[in-house]
Amino acid sequence: MCIRDSFCTIRLEPTWMQMGEAAGIAAVMAGKSGKSVQEVDIQSLQDRLLELGIPLEHPEGPMAYEKKHGKPRTFAPDDVVKEFFASADKNGDGTASKAEWDSARPTWEWLFVHIDKDKNGQLDRAEYKAFQDYKKENPDWRGTLESP
Repeated sequence: MCIRDSFCTIRLEPTWMQMGEAAGIAAVMAGKSGKSVQEVDIQSLQDRLLELGIPLEHPEGPMAYEKKHGKPRTFAPDDVVKEFFASADKNGDGTASKAEWDSARPTWEWLFVHIDKDKNGQLDRAEYKAFQDYKKENPDWRGTLESP
């Protein structure tokens, strides 16, 4: 990502709200430890941010990909599943928790309950693949799932 893209992203309300929350958490951690903010344990801070669903990385969206590569990004269903778990499964347990989902897909929080078919609070690869298949079979999937 170039610096221009970073500045474009930072002007968005959710981004600066999350930055403020991250700064506040770092300040509390520093105060409790008696250290400066610069000395806060980064891994502990990142773990806490992920617990709260605050994303640590900026995902490359479809428009950015197309602009960069001159063509839309397409995946086979298995590739989509692999890519999702590569970015979302932060703790490496093979599933995506609600917090990991919210971090990886910050504008799609509402969708988690529709994909989590066994209602165990974790998405596994089979559930996510079933969702990708559902999307292909149902062009109006979003309208169908969003309606009450």
